[in-house]
Amino acid sequence: MANAGGFPSCTISAGGPALLEQVIDEHDAVADEAVISHIDQFADERMGLDAAAPSDDRVALDLDERPDERIIADCAAIEIGRLDHRDIGSEGDTSDGDLLYVGLVHGSRDWGSVAPQVRDIRADGGVKGKVHRLPRLASILGAVECRSTLPVFRPYPTVPTMGQVLKLYRRIDAASAWILALLGRFSHLTVARILALFTGLAWLIVMVVIKIHLIDTGTLTSDIAYYQNMLYNTGWSVSKGSFYFLFSVHDVMAHGSYTFLNEHFSPTLALLSPVFRVFPYPWLLSVLQPGFLLVAAWGLFRLTQRLLDVNGAAPGFGLLPALVAATYLFNYSNVSATVDVMYGFHHDSLIPPLLVWAIVGVAEGRWRLALVLFVLFLGLKENLPIISASGLGFCLVTNCVVPRKKALIGLALCGAFFAGCYWMEFRTHNRHVGIIYRFFNPEIIDQVLDRPFKWPIVTNFWPGLLAPPFALPALADLCLQVVGDTTELDWHSYALMSFGMLATVWAFVKVLSLTKRWTVLPLTAYVALASLMAGPMIEQGVTSCTLIWRAAFQVPRLVDRAALAEVSAPVPRDAKLSTSSDLLVFFSDRHQLLWPESASLSEYVLVNHRDKQDNRFKAEGFARTAVGKDKANEYFYSNLDVILRGLDYDEVLYAYMDRKTAAGDAVILRSNGSLVLYKLLRGR
Repeated sequence: MANAGGFPSCTISAGGPALLEQVIDEHDAVADEAVISHIDQFADERMGLDAAAPSDDRVALDLDERPDERIIADCAAIEIGRLDHRDIGSEGDTSDGDLLYVGLVHGSRDWGSVAPQVRDIRADGGVKGKVHRLPRLASILGAVECRSTLPVFRPYPTVPTMGQVLKLYRRIDAASAWILALLGRFSHLTVARILALFTGLAWLIVMVVIKIHLIDTGTLTSDIAYYQNMLYNTGWSVSKGSFYFLFSVHDVMAHGSYTFLNEHFSPTLALLSPVFRVFPYPWLLSVLQPGFLLVAAWGLFRLTQRLLDVNGAAPGFGLLPALVAATYLFNYSNVSATVDVMYGFHHDSLIPPLLVWAIVGVAEGRWRLALVLFVLFLGLKENLPIISASGLGFCLVTNCVVPRKKALIGLALCGAFFAGCYWMEFRTHNRHVGIIYRFFNPEIIDQVLDRPFKWPIVTNFWPGLLAPPFALPALADLCLQVVGDTTELDWHSYALMSFGMLATVWAFVKVLSLTKRWTVLPLTAYVALASLMAGPMIEQGVTSCTLIWRAAFQVPRLVDRAALAEVSAPVPRDAKLSTSSDLLVFFSDRHQLLWPESASLSEYVLVNHRDKQDNRFKAEGFARTAVGKDKANEYFYSNLDVILRGLDYDEVLYAYMDRKTAAGDAVILRSNGSLVLYKLLRGR
């Protein structure tokens, strides 16, 4: 086809029709037809080629085998082609327009210089009526060199019409529906339950084995023994009819405190005392702590399944509950807090199961169950009534999640527990409650904003901001934790991880319900949740579990259990016994157990007299086994480094007993290696 600004620049053969069609600078007025040989050559009124063209039988000037198939047309008057001509006969002339066209077939129009105009003289002396241009030889050679340097014009992309957009969307939506249907074939509830159960049990076994092994090596320190001793004494006091709750003889004798409630307002913790009374073993709390988180994960599974059913989600989302449960268990914060060797156990691990199952009761309309569990939840710690009130206040205003009447009852309960906390803790100027006081100070907001990345794991739960009933308590607890300068890697994270996961699940299911008429949007949200949040968190958590498992079985043993049983045999069951920190957990089922700093109040003192040089050698050797860069694993190593090097109050205890022995106020009853049993002599 001819260009609007010039004549077509291609040679016409004589000998037969062209083998291939060629379109040259097309526009609307040009026909798209093959050139057929004819007697003469004409241009029609619209500057297009006539349907017929003459054959050349003159002197051979055209040495073509076929026309040039490249995008840029030849500038030369004599042109070597290839396959478009059936013959290789000579042509008497080379026709061109009034300008030599050297631009592109489609795009910008770029003309070179005008060649000298001459008349085309036939071989027999006749003259054609058209004026043609014959470039010089230098122009011909120059055109060959400059072809690759000519500018390439790319036309502006055409804007799709609304109909095209809708057609494309319908295709994407149909593909999304097909993908969801395919996922639905593998997302049966039974499959999701089996997957969640397998994942949860695998996580539980790993956590329990690690913790029991650490107890056996003597590297779990005083906190787990403190909790076990309080639970044992609570059961003991109830059996004696005295009804003292959550106390240790150490607190009574050394600090004059008759209950743990002055330290943390946690009356719910006393409900575990009958369990410890029946199973007074050092490993009990080591099994219960990861067990509590597994119960919470199962509650999240059930809650997610319930919300999907109520909102009519497609069967393709059937694996979402298992994904939520795995994400909760394997986030590195929960992994690190569960295997924490510095504390061993904390009553904050009871928060997740009570909170999650209370919300399950709300979702299923089982309000009595929800009420009982919420009361137990509020009785776990002093900060819970405050942070829970923020979420219930939102429910009271908006009448969402929890109806107004029930939200008002919840707020009343928060006030009652806050008053109990004030009676037990605030009036004693407890250091933990001091943080609660600061929570009412407006300057706390500035402090929180100055340290927003203190807890980077919370950025994974940003979709939960769409669920204010859970997001507000999570943000309130984050404020308290940041002001208290805590870390996301220990038990302080349990409440925040639970609120964050609840908020994310609730917000995601609501998004599914609002967009379910468009298949592509719920599928996109599902893929985003799995790839941007769940996938990375599970991967990092599995890495943490693997590295900590490897590290736990390289921890040097600090206590010989057989030697310990032999050395401690002479100590009477009801005697006041004080031990070093690495031995406390093995004697937590004794009523009168005292801590190292209370050795002067004891009758017997049992120490694991570790050498400082040996401690440093073990700590440095263990540090060299660290591999990889993982937050939970690094925290695990840092805590064990402190324990392996020895705690300060153990050093004070060694020095105290050495002085007592030298002064004749204590005698050594038995010893085996580093284990030494002293008896303090009173009245001397």
